[in-house]
Formats: sequence, structure tokens, C-alpha cells
Amino acid sequence: MANIAGLSVPLRDDSDESKANKFIDGLTAIDDHDHSTGKGAPLSLTEDAIAQVIAPGTICDFAGLEAPEGWLLANGGEYLRENYPKLFTAIGSRFGSTSSRHFNVPNPTATSPYIKIIRT
Repeated sequence: MANIAGLSVPLRDDSDESKANKFIDGLTAIDDHDHSTGKGAPLSLTEDAIAQVIAPGTICDFAGLEAPEGWLLANGGEYLRENYPKLFTAIGSRFGSTSSRHFNVPNPTATSPYIKIIRT
């Protein structure tokens, strides 16, 4: 058990505690956020904290118009392997490739009002 942010969390080994502490360190709570009105700064996550819990290749729905930083549209697009090495390591060329320097992201089909994004 480890005490992480005031919670007792069961862990498999010391590396899990280290990862959990990195995640907690990446959380930045701003006290002036009013959840009833949405005014003020909400809880934010650092890129390092996000990387601890959302693996490259993760696909999810997103209600925005374009993919946020750290994500790409999951629309079958083609990308350079050198620009997204973690994503390429996760998915390889399973979804297509036109050359040894490129790879394609998946293009999941669903009836959803949301766009699909994939974690880089």
C-alpha cells in the first residue's frame, strides 16, 4: 500500500508507486475553479501525467472540432514514423503504409456525433 494524495492505493511493486507519484505530481489543482458556473481554472494535467495513464494508440470519442495537442484524428490519415515514434511503436503499420517512412492511423467507423482521436 502507498499513500498517494491522501489515498491508500494497493501497488504491485515499487515501480507502480513511482509511476503513481509521477501522475499525482502532474496534477495541478487551481482553487478558484467554480464547478457550478464553470468559471475559473479547472484541474489541469501535465503531458507527463497524461502519458502515465493514456497509452499511445488509445482511441476515444471527442466532442471538439479538431484533435487537441498530443492527439491525432483517427481518420485513416498517413503520418511520418519519425514524427510520432511512440504511436508507431504502439500500432505499427497495421492500418496501412505507403512507404517505409510512413504509417496510417486507424479509421474506426461508428455512428457517433463525435470525432475519433488517437493518442500520440
